[in-house]
Order: sequence, then structure tokens, then C-alpha cells
Amino acid sequence: HGAAEFSWSSAPEVFLTSSLRYGAGNDRNGLQIDLGAGYARQLGAQWRAVVGVATTWVNADYMQAFFGVTPQPAATSGYAAYGAGSGFRDLRFNASLTYFIDARWSVTSALTVRSLQGDARDSPIVVERTPVTGVLALSYGF
Repeated sequence: HGAAEFSWSSAPEVFLTSSLRYGAGNDRNGLQIDLGAGYARQLGAQWRAVVGVATTWVNADYMQAFFGVTPQPAATSGYAAYGAGSGFRDLRFNASLTYFIDARWSVTSALTVRSLQGDARDSPIVVERTPVTGVLALSYGF
């Protein structure tokens, strides 16, 4: 099972990203393809802001492993049996702001809003269809 990634930038501010990963899920046959685009801007000597959008397409093996409910677990869990097929898993919007303390240290705050799509959104095991996550990170560069 493996992974491949590709990034491209036409200008210092605009970038495209993609990745392909295979091997997720119960039978390790899950495939996911991520596609994204973003804009980064230096806001003075010590600040950098980034905004972006991304989506993930997954095959049926991945979707069923993470969002499906097979008949046997359905009988004991209280969830309805649910067959999930391939399609777009989610759409994500993100923003981050980084403060460069000095040449090696920085602090980054980031926020991501994810909207589940298709069979992932309709799954009976999903509690939050539009989760929001935040990160505050301290980084040191070697």
C-alpha cells in the first residue's frame, strides 16, 4: 500500500496540491485522492496567512470501511445497515496564520471547516456533518 503526492505553484502566492493514498480500511483496499488549492500571503516580515480549499474522493472500499454499516454490526449496534459507495467524502475550507518569532521558532493557528458529502454525509454513524477543527502549534526549525 502506498502514497504519492504532488504540489505545484504558479506564483509564490498560489498553489495546488494533490495526493493519492491506497491501503486504508479493513481489507486495505481503500483509495483516496485529495485535490486542493490555496493562496498564501506574507503579511509583513513576521506574519504569513494561508487560505485554501480541498476535496477528497474515495473508492467504495474506503467509504464502506469508514462510513458503512454491515448487517452483522447493524443487528447489535442499533444502527441501520448502510452500504456506502464511492464518491466525494468531503469538502474542506481552511485558514491559518503564522507568526515567525525568529529564524527558527514560529507559532501557527489554523482553522478547518469540513463538510461531509455524498454517502459519507448520509451515513447513520455520522454525528457531525460539518465539523470544525482548530490547531495552535509551536514550531522549531532545525
